[in-house]
Parts: sequence; structure tokens; C-alpha cells
Amino acid sequence: MIRIVLIALVLGLTDLAMAADEPVGEDGGSEASTGEAEPFEPSKYGSLGLAIGVDQFSRFDPVDLNGSNRIKLDANEGIGLDLAFGYRWHRNASVEAHFVYMQGLDDNRKKAEVEYEAFTANLKVYPVTGQIEPYAFAGMGVGRFQVEAARAKDSQWGNVFRLGAGVDLHYTETLAVSVGGAYLFTRGDVDGRDMLEFKLGLTSRFW
Repeated sequence: MIRIVLIALVLGLTDLAMAADEPVGEDGGSEASTGEAEPFEPSKYGSLGLAIGVDQFSRFDPVDLNGSNRIKLDANEGIGLDLAFGYRWHRNASVEAHFVYMQGLDDNRKKAEVEYEAFTANLKVYPVTGQIEPYAFAGMGVGRFQVEAARAKDSQWGNVFRLGAGVDLHYTETLAVSVGGAYLFTRGDVDGRDMLEFKLGLTSRFW
């Protein structure tokens, strides 16, 4: 599945690079060259991307597996999917549902396999709008972390909080390349499993 997404991203980026040479404005010039802001119209958007996760486990106490086995994890970087669906109700703000699934966060020395999925509802702000749009977001939700070691397996749900930033690079009015990162804070039963998340993907806007 991840390989399919990666191939789709490469093909999509190639198409966008070709589209970059085409005019954006209706008069054959770019919208930026006219100096006039386009009237804002609320819209929905969807985003699909490749995600890379960097664990922060070593900063915390050993993870408790099933209340009996404690293990100090130091996992490798993981790879996964980043999905989002949102509604941009204001030129400078939107709300979105954000889902990340990550696998491959393995600690080879301790023969432990780690994967997680986290869902948050985010508030997203765009301080600058146009062809290049930086953004920042904050959200909260739930996450599931699964750790499978040699003698124990543990899967727990808990509260998560996500704080991040990035930039949308628009090549057309409805399609953009999205690059960003976030820090995932974990609490409750998944406390001590914080993650750094990085994303490269495509965002499509529709009405």
C-alpha cells in the first residue's frame, strides 16, 4: 500500500512540475502579477501523503508491557501514511480531521516491533495566503500504540495532542504540494510514546 502511494506521489509531482509552466490566471498571467486578491469562497480539501516518524521513546521511562514487562525502547525511523480531510471556512483558517498510520518503528537490539495510529481534530491557520501558503495547526484526539517484543505484546489507546507547521505550494487553484512536520504528544495509557512526524503529500481543494 505504501509503495502504491509513493508511486502516486512521484507521478503527481511530475504532473505538477509540468503544470507549473502553465498560466494560473484567467487572462493568461499569474494571479500574483495582477496584484488583486481573488474573492474567497469556502471549500473542502483532502490530503494524502507519505509520512516518516521519528520516535522520542528514549526521552521517557521504560514502556510498561501488560503491567509486567518494562522495556526501554529506542526504535528506528518508521514510514506510513498521512491522511487529512478538512473544511476551509475562512481565508486564514480551517478545521480538519487528521489521521496518521506508522509502521517500521522497530528496535532491532531488543527485537521489538512498534506501530501506531493517531487521529486528531485540528484547527489550522494560514497567516499568509497565495501561491505559497505557510500554515500552523494544533489538535487533539486519540491514538493506539502497539509494541510487540520477544516475551510480551501490548496494545493501548490513549489521548494524543498534535502541534505542527508546514507549507502548501500551489501549482493550480485546486492542487498543491504539502510539506510539513508535527510533534505528537502522548498521555494516559500511551504516555511516553511521543513522536516526531514529517509529511510530503498532495492536497486537493474542491467545492
